[in-house]
Amino acid sequence: MDWNDELRWITRLSRGKGWRAQLLKSAAAETVYTVWNYRNDVCFGNRVHNTKIEE
Repeated sequence: MDWNDELRWITRLSRGKGWRAQLLKSAAAETVYTVWNYRNDVCFGNRVHNTKIEE
């Protein structure tokens, strides 16, 4: 899915106050926060995180 589809999906499923909606909101917020922090580290802190995915 593209970004707009992802946002519509998250918005639709996170309506309400149930535990599933709250969990999805928290997970989405944490994901955006982590990606933004990584971007800022790379752009402004001149730090590049070495990530290696092992199989």
